[in-house]
Amino acid sequence: MKTVRNLCRSLIFCATASALAQAALAEQPNVMLILADDMGWQDASFRGAEFDTPSLDKIAAEGVELRRLYVNPKCSPTRGALLTGRDPIRFGMGYATVYPWVEGGIPKGEKLIGEYFQEAGYNTAAFGKWNVGHTFNYQHPNQRGFDYFFGHLNTNGDYFDHTVNEVGGFDLQRNGTSVDRKKYVDRSDIEKYGPFVLANDANQWLDDWARRQKDGIAKNDAPFMMYVPFKAPHSPLQAPQSLIDEAEASQPGEIRNPKRKIFAGMMLGMDKAIGRMMDKLDELGVADNTIVMFLSDNGGTGTYQGGGLNTPLKGYKQQIYEGGIRVVGMIRYLGSDSKNPVIKPGSVSEQFITGWDVLPTLADAAGVNFSSTPEGRPLDGTSYWPQLVNNKPESYRGDIYFATQATAVNEFAFTAIRGNMKLVQLVDMQMESVNVKNELYDIIADPNETENLSADPKHAKLLADLVSSVETWRNEREPFVQSRIKVVPHPGWVAPADWAEFIKENSASGVLQKYDQENLWGEVNVIDSADELRKRDEQFQKAHQGRLIVQ
Repeated sequence: MKTVRNLCRSLIFCATASALAQAALAEQPNVMLILADDMGWQDASFRGAEFDTPSLDKIAAEGVELRRLYVNPKCSPTRGALLTGRDPIRFGMGYATVYPWVEGGIPKGEKLIGEYFQEAGYNTAAFGKWNVGHTFNYQHPNQRGFDYFFGHLNTNGDYFDHTVNEVGGFDLQRNGTSVDRKKYVDRSDIEKYGPFVLANDANQWLDDWARRQKDGIAKNDAPFMMYVPFKAPHSPLQAPQSLIDEAEASQPGEIRNPKRKIFAGMMLGMDKAIGRMMDKLDELGVADNTIVMFLSDNGGTGTYQGGGLNTPLKGYKQQIYEGGIRVVGMIRYLGSDSKNPVIKPGSVSEQFITGWDVLPTLADAAGVNFSSTPEGRPLDGTSYWPQLVNNKPESYRGDIYFATQATAVNEFAFTAIRGNMKLVQLVDMQMESVNVKNELYDIIADPNETENLSADPKHAKLLADLVSSVETWRNEREPFVQSRIKVVPHPGWVAPADWAEFIKENSASGVLQKYDQENLWGEVNVIDSADELRKRDEQFQKAHQGRLIVQ
């Protein structure tokens, strides 16, 4: 009888502990991480744009504007940093975008933000542009911590046809299966425009989440973590004429540049889509208990390519000047006590923060454990949540480094930021020579980088230290194999007709196990042991077949 009583007590204790844990989880905040694509420093009306962005303005007014938010200067590297909390140069993604012809992506051994939140019991979902791997099943969002995925795997795509721009292939799917084109392709229907397609699906998912909260099943009471990486306002420049006209009419004066005019319509479309999601949070009564973070993945391209402007900052996307890496960002979180909001509305923070700090910062804010990193893969990021809540900036913990490879193939750039001083290193690699130019700026006194201090004798030691530190950073963090993405396709490459089916075909039984000369790239994707890769690399060199390449 005593044994039975003890067993009952144990069961009651376990059930009570489980209920308490579930109740505690239900009290944790929801998280919505929103990413714009190629939005410039001047591309919100609160930052001086010549068109209105009321939803972004509202988030900034109700939260904290991040004035010193730094990210990689291109799409995929920033996504790699946001999703892993690590410097993307560590896993071969530090220089360029994962283009359609690239088979690599974030390696298997990396742990993504969705996985941390999943482990904490959160409902997780991703909507939009993935762009960190699109060839093998393990690269798919559903395999990397997101219960639900709706969007596209590749980079720039047609906003109406949902095909990959310039190369082709249908790329709009839900959980690994392409959607019915008849329901999503109609240029006469504004609701089929890219940003609205994503927002509408996100809102449907939120409605489903809210219904599950009321079904009486304890595990369904968990909060949500949503990652919403919009493709907008990335090229191609496409927007319904009604949005273009509305954007231009939103402020006095005329937008003269034709590219900028379309870009304004794209920004308004994304802003309206974000507004729909914010309205849904209000409708469901969870707005105050949802941490909303917004940022761009890099600076604007300028009107020579797209339409984003970084005025008055110097430089553009793909460059490591401020205009390429310092981006618009803000966080809104009121909390349960409206009289004492967690984040003070209308505040501005000068805290330096990078893309790889986003994961630990949001996890810390939500009470999610982010210390359970894979062995040998510690986070490079740090939580700056206390500094943002208290609005008391502290010195950044360490130097900040970025790299980029221009699509001109032989042009590279590196930067090191230490306090207020910033090195800009430009490298031009020719067939038989390498030309290196070093520049030095005080980005606090001279945020627009107008005065190059590299020739000033009093900065000579600092300049030498920063140049040396970039070399050390690359030597310590770059994989031992060549780790730069190919910025042009290999001869004969042809895009698949359907990108969702492409992953299924490549992940069929036996495909990845066949290691022959035609599948050299696949080895890097499936072998996660550095020692094993090193052995394979040596074999290829001895056989005069080149070196393994992390794409």
